[in-house]
Amino acid sequence: ASTPPVDRAAFGSDALTRFLRVVPDSFPVHPPVAPPLPDEFRLVYFNVNGLDGFKFAELLLFMAIEAVDCMVLIDVRVPTERVTFLRREARAQLGPRAECLVSTPVSPEQGDQRPSIKVGGNAIVLNNRWGPQLVHYKSDPSRLSVVDEAILAFPGGRLQVLATYWPFPPASIPLAQHPPDPS
Repeated sequence: ASTPPVDRAAFGSDALTRFLRVVPDSFPVHPPVAPPLPDEFRLVYFNVNGLDGFKFAELLLFMAIEAVDCMVLIDVRVPTERVTFLRREARAQLGPRAECLVSTPVSPEQGDQRPSIKVGGNAIVLNNRWGPQLVHYKSDPSRLSVVDEAILAFPGGRLQVLATYWPFPPASIPLAQHPPDPS
């Protein structure tokens, strides 16, 4: 299945994905990661500081090569209209049962999606083995994408995966305007 051109125009070229398929050892992991055990669950967290097609392609390839079961991406800054592209790409690279769950911050003042997301949003990517085990996904009720939760079922019980992002206030704001620390 080919990707619609509107996605490529909006999210970047597929040049990195094609390059990494040809030369997958271009970005080796040091030290090398041992193959997973059958009952092992591999989970990685990355603060990606914004997510585009190039980063996503590289991260999906890393996930596939290193047998990562769940990848949590923090501060993705993805507008709602690009979420379907991410889900399609994850399934194309990891398998048809993979999941890509993305939260998109909503401006509390406007109540709608910001045209340019400056900070926030999380993504939880589950591989083809664990995607079908998803029983619940929820983003925090503040609609700021501060905390996201995915619950996975397995024979021994349930596993809760949390993605959380608490950005520091911008340095340009005087200290007196920062909210007080609750601790």
